Amino acid sequence: MGINTVTETVDGGGDYRWLQSARGSRYPKSGSVDTSTGFSVGDTIKSGTPVTGPIDALTVAASTGTADDLTGFVWHDVTVGSLESEPVAVLTDATIISSFIPTDNDLTDGRYLCDAILPEDDA
Repeated sequence: MGINTVTETVDGGGDYRWLQSARGSRYPKSGSVDTSTGFSVGDTIKSGTPVTGPIDALTVAASTGTADDLTGFVWHDVTVGSLESEPVAVLTDATIISSFIPTDNDLTDGRYLCDAILPEDDA
């Protein structure tokens, strides 16, 4: 009887230097990045990519976006497998080092609280 070895590459990992602390990393939100425009199959959505929009239809944030425009940051590298959407883990509370964010942006070092949602009564 022999043992077969199977190697499989899975998404995850990445360059986490953008994350200054572990704040928010314990409870990321599940989301989906819209990959129908601006992506090709095999592209990588890098850890630390700022995203905006509804959690189930996120897009990469524009380079001129501000903290108020952000939904959060992609937690792990994700390889694009379809040109519809890709599931991602999103950090909505993160303290960042902006020079390590993998996209052109005008973000500054510091804490980003992107999930401060008011109850309907207070909106």
